[in-house]
Amino acid sequence: YMEDMNFPQEIFMETAQRLDTLNLLKSKYGDNIEEILKYKEERTKRLEVLNNYGQYVEELKKWRRDLHQIPEIGLKEKKTAKYIRQVLEDLGYQWESIIETGTLVYIDNHQKDAIAFRSDIDALEMNEKNDIDYISKHPGMMHACGHDGHISALLGLAKKLKESKEIFPHNILLIFQPAEESPGAAKYI
Repeated sequence: YMEDMNFPQEIFMETAQRLDTLNLLKSKYGDNIEEILKYKEERTKRLEVLNNYGQYVEELKKWRRDLHQIPEIGLKEKKTAKYIRQVLEDLGYQWESIIETGTLVYIDNHQKDAIAFRSDIDALEMNEKNDIDYISKHPGMMHACGHDGHISALLGLAKKLKESKEIFPHNILLIFQPAEESPGAAKYI
């Protein structure tokens, strides 16, 4: 019908996407409009939390670059753990140590369910050959797998949750896991 009426392509595509979403919701909730509206409201609230991350870009970049300079291998991430814990304290969180260099933060929103978010914190044993201002200060070690970015993203989420936690209808567990590369500390957590 919309093609026959010569609607602009972007309006046609947006409408098609909305119909796909509506069909998906109908397949899940049937014709129960109240459940569909409740889902839409919860989804909108979650999206509001995730929007406006732009205000954190400089801080996320700083954290990543700081962490990039102090890579440490599994179960020896002492400087990394200290850095993470200091940022968490600055944000007003109480943290718990796990497996010595790992860190947990439990946000009790007095809900029945919990959601966990995890970041790996270790680096690889390799020399960094990049020509950047924030190059590794630890010879023979490098954040080559992006764990410095993972940590920064989880710290950014922690900051956003601190500012907006009333929007999340769950308890939240933040896990900064040591030794993801080796020896595989996930099983100990």
